Amino acid sequence: MRILALHNRYQQRGGEDAVFDFELAQLRSAGHEVSVCVWDNDVIASPVAALAHSVGAIWSRSSHSSVREELLRFRPDVVHIHNWFPQVSASAMTAVVEAGVPCIQTLHNFRSICAGALLYRDGKVCTDCVGGSKLPGLLHRCYRDSLAASAVVTGAAHQVRRFWSENRRLVRLIALSDFAKALLIRDGIDPELIVVKGNSAPDLGAGPVERDGGILFVGRLSAEKGAALLPDIAARVTRKLTVIGDGPLMPDIRSRATPNLTLLGKRAPNEVSAVIRGASVVVLPSVCFEGFPMVLAEAFA
Repeated sequence: MRILALHNRYQQRGGEDAVFDFELAQLRSAGHEVSVCVWDNDVIASPVAALAHSVGAIWSRSSHSSVREELLRFRPDVVHIHNWFPQVSASAMTAVVEAGVPCIQTLHNFRSICAGALLYRDGKVCTDCVGGSKLPGLLHRCYRDSLAASAVVTGAAHQVRRFWSENRRLVRLIALSDFAKALLIRDGIDPELIVVKGNSAPDLGAGPVERDGGILFVGRLSAEKGAALLPDIAARVTRKLTVIGDGPLMPDIRSRATPNLTLLGKRAPNEVSAVIRGASVVVLPSVCFEGFPMVLAEAFA
């Protein structure tokens, strides 16, 4: 099968980028021909660039053109879209259906129903926009604490959802869990379009017979990931707690670190796998609705 994959990479590599790369490798190892169109958020380095790409999130002429050209060159049997925001947009999806090619889209987050993509606001889960008006997301400035930016994201998501509803014959959506699927249906997305497929991870093989007895956290050090709880966890246990990752809460966590809390910062994927293999416990203290964290699959592996 010939597969064209579309993805907008993040400025800080995260789980979605890892899933994209791993699935491409798996498809190729299974004998499929895979081509990619990848956008990189590193180009958004100034307020002017951010404004331009925000407008493009609603409709990007360049994305429509580049995807159309690749469709003509590669002639895929199916297109698989991963992260669509902000540079892919509904315009790239339109190029796909104009070519009559089936389109699969993995919904790695809740961007289609929440301007902030996380269903998380002011330190707690928020479902104010699920199943109703998206006005709360605008009033609370849920994207980058900006009314204008939140309006653009909401408009872009509306365009994407309209694309889904108008092209039911060629579109299928992948939710990462039954729970995520239920939320999407609650917000009015046709259940016939949604299938459930969780993330997967490389097989790490059997772990060592003797583990180090330690606890491990791997992820972005941000509020929704429950990272602020890590010093409290370390203070209540005698085991060592190792933290891999970086993010906005790093200074706070470092200032409250106990002697048994070790902050390793960012590490290469092979280093992370080695630490996971040796740990006795992996913690996921998230306080938001998670999708399907890669570290969960890696820990089970």
